[in-house]
Amino acid sequence: MYVIASEQDVIALRANHRKDDVYLYPIRTTPDKMRALFVDMVTRAYELSQHPEFYHTITDNCTSSIRKHINKLREDPIPFDWSLILPYYSDRVAYEL
Repeated sequence: MYVIASEQDVIALRANHRKDDVYLYPIRTTPDKMRALFVDMVTRAYELSQHPEFYHTITDNCTSSIRKHINKLREDPIPFDWSLILPYYSDRVAYEL
């Protein structure tokens, strides 16, 4: 599932209304790469709206999907890590990167 929303909307909903913990991870990249990432994600969201797929915990989960998008733009791809199968631990990988 892709959530396309403004940062303010997502944070206000999760932090203020649901009282969830929210963590932001700043991204160091160029505006062109950020735009390319956004377009790639929106394109994938559109593809899924036309041809839905089942969520797969090991091969196609929320974290592995983000990794696929980012690896299209990186010269040094993010390697596979077991924490990508368990999204609970994926913030550690994001923070380290």
